[in-house]
Amino acid sequence: LEKKVHETLSVNSEVTSIDIHSNGKDAIVSTLSGQIYIWNAPEGVLKGTIEGKRDVMGGRLKDD
Repeated sequence: LEKKVHETLSVNSEVTSIDIHSNGKDAIVSTLSGQIYIWNAPEGVLKGTIEGKRDVMGGRLKDD
């Protein structure tokens, strides 16, 4: 049997979407706060973040 390990990836807000990159290794996670995380999923290592809050502010009110 193959043993599976599950990692919890920590983010700063509620997750709104998750996508797996075409390379099959990177998970891209966006949050309600506008932050975008890029994780190396097999290793559970954060590769980087993108501050997307300014991009979504036009469609949201401050108190949304």
